[in-house]
Amino acid sequence: PKVLELGASPAAAVLATVLKAQVTAIDSDARAIDHLKERLKVAGLTDKITVKQIGWNALPFPEQAFDGILALGKLIAPPEHAAMGLRRLLAPKGRLAITWPVRVGRNPEAKALDFWHARVGQPLQLPREALMSVERHGFELETIETVGETELDEYYRELEGVLDRQ
Repeated sequence: PKVLELGASPAAAVLATVLKAQVTAIDSDARAIDHLKERLKVAGLTDKITVKQIGWNALPFPEQAFDGILALGKLIAPPEHAAMGLRRLLAPKGRLAITWPVRVGRNPEAKALDFWHARVGQPLQLPREALMSVERHGFELETIETVGETELDEYYRELEGVLDRQ
């Protein structure tokens, strides 16, 4: 399979070695690109993965070039925009996997909602709303995964520590 990873990460190595995929990993951040190249060099995988510094809004790939597109852990674009912009790059039975925060639970923390609203520029959608926005662009939805409260609490503690240091 041919896979495009948006956001250069160690996942590229896993895709290339475990799935035997032809991986193109891109990122707009030069530091992320350098970090991935170094990891691939150490792992002996520089010949298996193409790494490029490219902005998310300027993807120079032909139509239907990839069997899968992954954007895991980086917020590339809201689900609907990602679906619109990336659909043309996927083969007819291609898969799109993205990470995007959604509003889960009856009483989410106001602090968390405010943080994400500021980060993504809009109020968080409910999971169903996010899925429907992607479905409108020709995707047949397979799954959505949410993180439990314990994992979220840990994530926010780490995030607060990073923000406190800035």
